[in-house]
Amino acid sequence: MNRYITFAGNSYYAAGGANDFFGSYKTKEEAMKTVKLAYKKGHFGWWNVLDVKTGQVVACDGFAQC
Repeated sequence: MNRYITFAGNSYYAAGGANDFFGSYKTKEEAMKTVKLAYKKGHFGWWNVLDVKTGQVVACDGFAQC
């Protein structure tokens, strides 16, 4: 299992929980690079990166709260 998982969506179509799952990555850098690129292209309005080991949100943008 990868250590970092990303969630993303639009505030007006938030699916909630696992339905907002975007991807799973070995490193924080890889997770952030991928999700930020899709965010900048306008694919969604918010995103966050969760460290599975610590249970903490380690990065976010848009409507997401860190």
